[in-house]
Amino acid sequence: MDGGGQLPLKYNNGYVRALEDERRKIEMLQRELPLSLEIVTQAIQACKQLSLHADGLTSSLKLNLQVGAKKYSIRI
Repeated sequence: MDGGGQLPLKYNNGYVRALEDERRKIEMLQRELPLSLEIVTQAIQACKQLSLHADGLTSSLKLNLQVGAKKYSIRI
């Protein structure tokens, strides 16, 4: 390499190929990213719904345990 910041031609060609490869990877990501984002969004929504459902079941179970404990004078 000389002081002018220029790469020798053989290095420059390799560098250009590497940059083109990176550009292709980025282009692939741009095409796949919307689908990936949709899948992750759906997974988040499903987890939140499951969590809400589980919280409701837990609250219901706690209430049933409290009612049963009072009925039989058991301390929880």
